Amino acid sequence: MMDILAPVDLPVSTLAMLLLLGPVVVIWALMEVAVKRENREVSPTIMMALRGTSIMTAVLFLCYFCENYFPFDHAEKVENPMMYWGTFAVLMIVSLCTMRKTSSNDFLCREQTEEWKGWMQFLFLAYHYWKMEGAYNDIRVYITCYLWMTGFGNFSFFYVKGDFSLLRVMQMLFRINFFVFFLCMTMNNVYIVYYICPLHSAYFLVSYATMGIWSKVNHSQMGAAAKVLVCSGLLYVVYDGVPQIFHLFFAWLGTESTGNGIGSHGVEWEWYFRTFLDHFSTAWGMVFALNMPFLAEWFKQVESFSARQEWAIKLPVLGAMVAAFVVWFVNVYSQVKSDYNALHCYYSIVPLLAFLFLRNISATARSYYLHALHWFGAISLESYILQYHIWLAANAGMLLNIVPGYPILTYIIATCLHVFCAYQIFQVTNNLRTVIMPNDLGLALRNSAGIMGACLLCVCTSVVILQTGLPFLFMLMIVAGVSLRGASMLLADEDEKGETVAWWSAEQAKSYTVQYGIVAAVSSLAVLVGPRLLVNPVSATSFLEMVSWSSRHPNMELMASNMQGNLMAFDVGSLAQPWHGLFALSLIVVCVVFNDPFFGLCRLSLAASAPEGRKTISWEQAYGPLLHSLGVGTQDPERAENAPLVQ
Repeated sequence: MMDILAPVDLPVSTLAMLLLLGPVVVIWALMEVAVKRENREVSPTIMMALRGTSIMTAVLFLCYFCENYFPFDHAEKVENPMMYWGTFAVLMIVSLCTMRKTSSNDFLCREQTEEWKGWMQFLFLAYHYWKMEGAYNDIRVYITCYLWMTGFGNFSFFYVKGDFSLLRVMQMLFRINFFVFFLCMTMNNVYIVYYICPLHSAYFLVSYATMGIWSKVNHSQMGAAAKVLVCSGLLYVVYDGVPQIFHLFFAWLGTESTGNGIGSHGVEWEWYFRTFLDHFSTAWGMVFALNMPFLAEWFKQVESFSARQEWAIKLPVLGAMVAAFVVWFVNVYSQVKSDYNALHCYYSIVPLLAFLFLRNISATARSYYLHALHWFGAISLESYILQYHIWLAANAGMLLNIVPGYPILTYIIATCLHVFCAYQIFQVTNNLRTVIMPNDLGLALRNSAGIMGACLLCVCTSVVILQTGLPFLFMLMIVAGVSLRGASMLLADEDEKGETVAWWSAEQAKSYTVQYGIVAAVSSLAVLVGPRLLVNPVSATSFLEMVSWSSRHPNMELMASNMQGNLMAFDVGSLAQPWHGLFALSLIVVCVVFNDPFFGLCRLSLAASAPEGRKTISWEQAYGPLLHSLGVGTQDPERAENAPLVQ
């Protein structure tokens, strides 16, 4: 039993989260009692925020409990190809029973992208659980697909909506990083441990910059195309041409060990390795989105021909993509891990495009999707983050051992728990976004400043408690005092106003937007950096212990950067392959110039086999209807306002 008179012995960031989130849970409980027993009126918005934060707190507590206080020792991972492929086969069989019609038969509709994410995410997770080191190259391709979707989806959004506001950036970064921020603080982990989140954040900003800079030319025939080429060229320069530029911008990340298997030789190398592996992926996504109107028109025209003419055009493209896939498989995919990593970023687009063409080969194939995979794909971000501590353990290095001696039963129980928690966090994140990041910049900045200011206050309080050796009881008293005060203030506000608390006004928004933005930025930086400065750097002894632990409990995918770094002497820029980079860049140029995302193959096949008079598709044919619906070149504001959002 915990001795409440003993000094608090927790990391600074963990204690800060206890001081921050503990009162929220108590306030929520008190407000629920007031609503149900005393018939008090409380704002639905406030109750939704309290409930959502309490659910998130419960999941964070479960993560910490599973890592540090679980009653059974974590289990070693055991390679099991039969379970890896067997569970995937079961998933696909079950998913086939949930087949539904899509909302449209457009190329790569939203239901299809979520389905795509769903089966990839399952294999991504199973790869970690069943220690499938032989599937490492597969996982790299899946990550490429996710980052490709980042470029594809955000380019499409910015092209159609033209919303380059700071609010849009904040909302997107909130969606990716909200939960992982609190998880990092609770688990006392550095951000790079959950590297998918910074990857998506960084490449979202790449997409944003590409479309946001000189945005007035986005709808011209050459404007967006030129910007995508410039972006691709800059990525080539930074990663393949003059990699010293990367070091110039990111040297501040440092070379000190994170104390984890990932980032064991510093965050700069880890960030270089992770971003290098997919430095063209988001650019390829933007290339595809740029050419989507042409591709949609191509399928529309081809599928209006007779069946014989249709397949005479489609099959050569499919055959060429299959041939490219075979060449990639033999010459790239079959390489050992270290050699494959050196080539992956340049040629991973080949299996991706082959899959896309095959999956969308006909209107019938595009008209159906597997709903179970679609559902799971929607929570892919949350399931990725939570796998580290619920389902797996020790930052994904071991397994959560729920029923010792019964690995299959443990897998089933842990999987159910993992998926349930991921879905709850998915719901909570979306609900809290509407409260914390509403469609009002001033209010969003004020909320951000308030949250980060509260975090900073809790970090400072944690430092005082730990340095003065105050007992655990004192911390409980703080939580209780803040909780009672907070509940009484909320109830008093509701009684006094008799309506939802008015937190913001137009006048305040105009007066305080900049101030709250500065407060949010400064306090965020202090919270992110502060706890790391308050602990001693990893000593040589602890570093060796960490390396020894990692060798006993390897996580193949997370330790890949360490293995590659040993081969490259952890030299930033050592992975660059300028000639392969030039080849990849030339393929991007071909796709942009020919306005065809399949290397010009669609245009060639159409020119060779289509009826006379329909052998080509002009830019006006492909983009005219979309631009017209967006109100480009028209004075009809209603038409522009009601423009459809392409996927």
